[in-house]
Amino acid sequence: MIGLLANKWFAGAIAALALIVGAYIWLGVHDRAQQAIGEARCQAKMAQALSQAKQEQDAAQAAYSAKMEAINAQYQQELAAISGRVVYRPIWLHDGQVCAGAMPSAPTEAGDPHPGAGGTVSGPGTDIRPQLEAFKAKYETALAECRRLDRAWP
Repeated sequence: MIGLLANKWFAGAIAALALIVGAYIWLGVHDRAQQAIGEARCQAKMAQALSQAKQEQDAAQAAYSAKMEAINAQYQQELAAISGRVVYRPIWLHDGQVCAGAMPSAPTEAGDPHPGAGGTVSGPGTDIRPQLEAFKAKYETALAECRRLDRAWP
C-alpha cells in the first residue's frame, strides 16, 4: 500500500478527489448560506409589506368609521326632523253608514243630502288619524333609512 502512495499518479488522484470533495462541501455550505440569506431578505420584505398593508387597512377603517358616524348623525337629524313634523290633527271619516238620501231610491226622495248644505249624516264617525300618522312615520323612517344606506354605499 505504501508503494501505491509513492506512486505520483495515485497521490495526484487522491489529492484531486480531496479537492473535489472539499469543493462540493464548500459549495453546499455556501449554497445553504446564500439560501438562508435570501430567506431572511424575503421575510424582511414580507414583514414590511404586511406592516404597510396593516397601516393602509387601519387608515381605511378609520375613514370608514368617520364616514359612518357622519351618516348616522345625519340620519338621526333627519329622523328628528321627520318626528318634529308629525302633528296630531284629527280626521273624521264616516264609519261606512249610508247618508240619508246619498243614493236616492226614487226621484221623489232626491234632495240636498250633503252635510255642508244642511243634510244629515248618521253615525258617529271614526278618527283614523293615529293609524295615518303611524303609516306616515313608518314610511318616512324607511325613506330616511334608504337615504342613509345610499350615502353609505361605497
